[in-house]
Amino acid sequence: MSEEREVKLNEDCPCTWPGCERHGNCEKCKAYHHGSGEKTSCEKQKG
Repeated sequence: MSEEREVKLNEDCPCTWPGCERHGNCEKCKAYHHGSGEKTSCEKQKG
């Protein structure tokens, strides 16, 4: 049995990357981008 917890997706996700698998999933998005020293779409938008 899988212990995957329910992830709340951000419906206002500003990501415009076509077909992004992490769209709306801030946790996965941050882990992915921060791992390569980048900012997420959310962080770029805030300034």
